[in-house]
This record gives sequence, C-alpha cells and structure tokens, in this order.
Amino acid sequence: MAYQLIYTSVPRGLVPGRSGYTIAARHRQIRDRLVSEIERISRYSYSKGGSSPIIYAHRIFDISGVSFHVFTRIVDAGSDYTGRTNYLAHHLICDAEELSRSRAKAAEIMNGFDWVDLFQDEPRYLGGLGMPVLFSWIVGGLFAAGLAFIIGKIALGLRADYLAIATLLIAEIVVHIIKHEEWLARGVKNVIGLKRPAPYEIDLQTSPWFINFVENFHSAKLQLISTVSERQDVLKQLVIDASSIYVKLCFTGLFLIVVIILLILTQKALYSPWGRKMRAIRDNEEAASAMGKNVVKEHLLIFILGSAVVGIAGAMMVTNDGLFTPGSYRPMRYTFVIWVMVIVGGTGNNFGAILGGF
Repeated sequence: MAYQLIYTSVPRGLVPGRSGYTIAARHRQIRDRLVSEIERISRYSYSKGGSSPIIYAHRIFDISGVSFHVFTRIVDAGSDYTGRTNYLAHHLICDAEELSRSRAKAAEIMNGFDWVDLFQDEPRYLGGLGMPVLFSWIVGGLFAAGLAFIIGKIALGLRADYLAIATLLIAEIVVHIIKHEEWLARGVKNVIGLKRPAPYEIDLQTSPWFINFVENFHSAKLQLISTVSERQDVLKQLVIDASSIYVKLCFTGLFLIVVIILLILTQKALYSPWGRKMRAIRDNEEAASAMGKNVVKEHLLIFILGSAVVGIAGAMMVTNDGLFTPGSYRPMRYTFVIWVMVIVGGTGNNFGAILGGF
C-alpha cells in the first residue's frame, strides 16, 4: 500500500506545538526516520521572474536496508493563514517491492496520481474509516469486551487469588504486545495527534465568535483600561485563559453524559430480575447453582460487561490526552487505584463507586 504525507503552512500541525510549515497530514505507517528525510526535502523556491513552477521529483531513500520510493509534487498554495506566501508539498511513498508489483513507471505515477494543491482541513492522520472520534469510545468498549471474553474463557475457572494473579499477568502481556508490535500502535513511539471531541485551544483563540464572547463577558473589566494596547494585551490573556476553561468544560460535559447513561443502565439492571440473580450469585454461589443458575456463564458475562466499561473509559482518556502512550500504562497501578475507588465508595453501590472515582 502506498502512503501519503502533506507538508504545508498550517496554524496547527500534527505534532503538538508546531505551526507554520510542518506536516499537516500523513499515514501513521511511515517510518519516523523517513518522515524526517521527507521534511528535509519539502522546500520550494520561487523563480526570479515571479512565476510559480510546479516541481516534480522522484527520490529513493534507504532506511535500515529498505528502499523507499518517494514521489513528490510541490506547488504554490497562495497565501497561508498569516497572509504570507505558502506552498504545499505532497509526497507519495511506497517501497521497492510494491513499485515492482505495480509495474508502473515513475512518469505514469507522476501524471496519474490525484495530487493535492491546497490543504485547509484539520491536521490528521490519513487512513481509517473517517468516522467521528466519539465512535472510538464505542469501539474501545467492544474491543475490551472481546478481549475479556477470550481471557475469561481461559482464566475464570480459577478462584480468588489465582484469578487475580492470572488477570494481572495477562494485562502485562497485553501491554507488552502493544509496546513492542509497531504495526499495531507504533510501539513505544506512541500515537500522537489524535482527534478529540472538543475544540483545540489554539483554534478558539483565533475564532472571532469566541473572542467576542470573552470580550463581552469581561466588558466591565476591559472598560477600566484606558490605553488600547494594554486593553488588547489583557483581552488576549483572557482569551487564552477562557479557551482552556472552555475545553475543560466540554470534556466535563461529555464525560458526565457517559457517566449518567452508564449509571441509569446499571441502576435499571440492579433492580431487574437479572440483577437479583447476580446478587444471589454474589451472596451464595453454591445456593444459586443448586437452584439451576449457570454461575460460570454469569461470571463471564459480568467480566465482559465490566471490561467494556473500562474499555470505554480508556478510549475517553486517550481522546482527552490526544495521544496514545502504551509505555505509560501500568496494569498493577490502575488495578489498585480502581479497587481503592470501589472500597472508598462502598462495594455493591453504584453511586458509591462514582463517588469513590471522584
């Protein structure tokens, strides 16, 4: 599969903190060393006569013994967000084996590919299904539930301490797989630039509606300042502070919605016939089994449902941070943190568990 990388001037690049000429979009699978080499060649020179030629190039890079063919088209992109001159470098990357299988010549690729002349979208990683980022919360819950089903089939036959030890060890194995399999989630290189369901602070700070809102909200304070320059400086700082508060409130609202939905569902389940059956199994497994209840099956179901909730929470945390760092996850730590939350709030009490979480 051929991968793409777009280099141009944008207010916010894929790498947090970068603006101006930087990477605006790329496939995750491109090696970091190759990305650095491509950034180096993404330069454009205007002719002395003032014209803006379109530059085509075909280069071959050797990265750790693997040859990569990079097809490049650099074009004048008018003015950027600051009003300065702008250009766009669009790169198409494939390895030598892929190019050989395609049997396409370099000139055919240059002329036949659908090159981009202007990039005005949000910085993003290319590929994927292009669905809203909120769907990742649901997918996270489904993946966690599927993994819990496999683990539960293996480990739920154990009892008490042995089950705890087995699940902790399996969690460590899962983390190590994610850390060392680069094809899965880039390993220890981390996944950065993830979309989030709330606006970015830097975008709010340049949005006219938000600046006007902050100015109207603090109008009494701003009227006390006599000089225009000082008023602009104070307004700029107020906008910066307000943008951070606004983003936090957006995430707080989204997380509260999820918590409320889960609380309603768990409360309804708690007082349903199924919930009474779960409490009976919790209080006395042998009596519940003697009454014809499939205790093992219900244990597995609870294990899957609990894992799905944790999977949703993990996906929410990743979108909140905007990056995925497998090396920072410690199963032992999170296990006991959640356990303390439940103990503080009170076991068997949904409201207590939420209180313990706060």
